[in-house]
Amino acid sequence: MPQGGKQATRSIRTLLVGGDPEGLEATKTALEKADGKNSVAAMPLTRGTLKSLRFGEYDCVVLCCHISKPGAEKLAKRVGGMRRMPFIVYTAEADSDSLLSAFKMGVTDYIIDECRPSSVKTLAERTRQAVEVWRDSIRDAMILRILNAVNEAKTPTESVKAVLVILKGLTDAEALAIRLRNRGDYPNYAAIGFSDEHVVHESSLIVKGSKTTILDCMCGHVIQGRSDPKRPFFTAAGSFWTGSSSQLARELGDEAPRLLCRANCLREGYESMAHIPLKNGDDIIGLLQVNDHRKDVVNPRLVSFLEELAAGISLALLKADTERTLRNTEELFRTLLEHSNDPISISVDNVIVYANKKRAELAGYTDPAKLIGRSTDEFAESEDSAKLRQMAQDRAMGKNVPPRYEFKMKAPGGGTRYVEASHTPIVFRGQNAGINILHDVTEARRYQEKISALHSHAAVLASADNLKLIVKTTLDACQRVLGFKLLTFFLLDTDTLVPLGSRGLNPPKTPLYMNGNGITVKAAREKRTILLNDIRSDPDYIKGSVSTKAELAVPVLVADETLALINIEDTHIDAFTEMDRVLLETLASHVASAMYRLRHMEADARAQAERTRELLESANRVTGMVRHDLRGPLQTIRSASFLLNADPSKAEMLTQTIDQSVDYASKILDDLRSNTTPIELQRTLVNLKDIVDERIKAANVGEGIKVKAVFETEFIVATVDPDRIRRVLDNLIKNAVE
Repeated sequence: MPQGGKQATRSIRTLLVGGDPEGLEATKTALEKADGKNSVAAMPLTRGTLKSLRFGEYDCVVLCCHISKPGAEKLAKRVGGMRRMPFIVYTAEADSDSLLSAFKMGVTDYIIDECRPSSVKTLAERTRQAVEVWRDSIRDAMILRILNAVNEAKTPTESVKAVLVILKGLTDAEALAIRLRNRGDYPNYAAIGFSDEHVVHESSLIVKGSKTTILDCMCGHVIQGRSDPKRPFFTAAGSFWTGSSSQLARELGDEAPRLLCRANCLREGYESMAHIPLKNGDDIIGLLQVNDHRKDVVNPRLVSFLEELAAGISLALLKADTERTLRNTEELFRTLLEHSNDPISISVDNVIVYANKKRAELAGYTDPAKLIGRSTDEFAESEDSAKLRQMAQDRAMGKNVPPRYEFKMKAPGGGTRYVEASHTPIVFRGQNAGINILHDVTEARRYQEKISALHSHAAVLASADNLKLIVKTTLDACQRVLGFKLLTFFLLDTDTLVPLGSRGLNPPKTPLYMNGNGITVKAAREKRTILLNDIRSDPDYIKGSVSTKAELAVPVLVADETLALINIEDTHIDAFTEMDRVLLETLASHVASAMYRLRHMEADARAQAERTRELLESANRVTGMVRHDLRGPLQTIRSASFLLNADPSKAEMLTQTIDQSVDYASKILDDLRSNTTPIELQRTLVNLKDIVDERIKAANVGEGIKVKAVFETEFIVATVDPDRIRRVLDNLIKNAVE
């Protein structure tokens, strides 16, 4: 917190990016109205916006458009590079793919703009929450780095330089210096980025020739408390800052010589400047100076953050200087840890010697003293306890042990918690120790387990070959992963939602009409998820078969077409979370894929049946043709047999006729094979008159019937397949005779 004292609500600054200008301005106005301590700026999503972002200028960036908009991913990377500053997506468009993409890009939160006042209120509350958590984590992390750097330094000068190096990486400023009190003066104790001439010339602040100790320059004003928080360049904590010293000098006019005094920094062209008092309680022990030739490197957010760090810096420097500083640093260090949102403990030889309240609460206690003197592995599940003891032994022996690890922890009242831990070696009260920061990742692990469970059901859906199996698998997945009191799978049939399957209390049995009212119908009609944790006051709510109080309805969409809907209800208010929404939307996407595939399977089956019918019809046609063609040679064989019995003297001629008919029948069967198996025609040059005479003679038409052939010439030459032509002629003659 700023050194000027703790405030009930700290001021924050938010940047809105993207969206149409009118909507962006409306959101800005509504957000500032919802949180009076939130100063909001709005910019379009352009390259200029990306380039202009600097660490410390804003506390949070809100993207007011869809995550897929060009430039959104670059903005997420830019914000993520600023110490992972909160990045929130606030949009009316939401689907499972967008949510997953957003969180993969590092988005802190995803808020649905439902175009209601409550949406802006939610945005205001969650923006402040994200900023407060981020500020505390950044502050705590930086102070821990500073403490560790000071502990590792061998001399006080090395300690101060280590602090400056860390701050330079944080501020990106060109030059930094720390002044520390020494016999009434505050000389430069260490500096980086300033010229040697500047460091020597600006070392002492005492006005030469004065009878009393008067500190010169703006540095002296800050150190001696000669600041006025009503002036825009002073803060309530007593710091001085400007983003443009040349403009400040012009604005001060005649006051400039009195306030700026030496003004050497101004003459050297430093535009951005900040002087932060380093305090031990109310006692100012030194000054942190930040300079840069560029304008606007220093801004109110950066100054406020440096003021928050100043207490830790002061303590760390005093610790390196005297034993008294060591005691004061430990006390303030304890204060920082006590107010941390993370469970933290300090251990020596695997025994807890300090624990903050959050660490005690994680173990199920209200008093941190209950943990002192107990081994760190005592709270782990049996299978991980031995692992933690071995890690502690390896650290003591100087072996390389991973600083981050996970273990299962006994939960108060039974059960198991999944904990992620980080261990940093420190010196505590003169002993080698370790600071352990824990994070309860149980919910994240459970989410992963639920996602894994969904994937196993997705595998079943991927192979489902009927709608009944799809419905059963979907209900099984909902019941296993989400639970709740009533689950229903609706199928959209034209303009009606038909319940195909349900689990739980008194499932619905009647269909719902798409032109009617109700949350379920509205979600299917508008093709969007609806989550209501108190449906009683919603105008679209219609009491169903069960008196439920919360409802989550997710449509199953394929190509923006609603095929089905999964509806979950519960009898308790606030039964659903955003995680439930994401999980159910993920399941709905798998169901959509299964139904899309089933549609194609049914279409393929219909096409196959049609092809089979066509093949059978073709076979029947071929069979009819063969039956018709064989009738001729068979009739010839029957006639020849009759004549042979009547007049055996003609046996030689009739036998020849029978042989020819048998050969012809064989040829017809060969032709049948050619109808089912492509055979190349055997073309040759023939006289068609000879083939016609041959087939008339072979026809054996019987008594009283004459077949006469009339030709215009003795030679009718053509290139044909003779056997095919003979068959055609036989059929013509036979049909004519019949």
